[in-house]
Amino acid sequence: MAAKAKKAEKELPLSETPAPVVLSKRAINQLKEAIKREEQPKGSGLRVMLVQVANGYRYDIQFDTKGVQGDHISLQGGLKVYIDSFAANALQGFEIDYKDFPGPNEWGGFVFESSKTDTDADA
Repeated sequence: MAAKAKKAEKELPLSETPAPVVLSKRAINQLKEAIKREEQPKGSGLRVMLVQVANGYRYDIQFDTKGVQGDHISLQGGLKVYIDSFAANALQGFEIDYKDFPGPNEWGGFVFESSKTDTDADA
């Protein structure tokens, strides 16, 4: 008896609400280059997470190819961005940017920047 073909997994739709985290154009370009350079699978996007560590949480990003139920899914500059509900709530109003850091090694990296001010937290 022939094995049944696996049903194609249904892709989750884009979220209808605005993205809680926005990628800068520079970040999008760097991510697209990294996807090509690292030979990620076609359709790879970015997963944004908060990871619990000993003294709180740290921001983390990684490549992913599909969302899971409960993710906020957006399309930014042609790149899918997946954010779980916990991170989406905690990172509301953040932007992910890519910056060069001058120094002897001339390296760069992704930074999370909040548009919230101290007065926003008091509201």
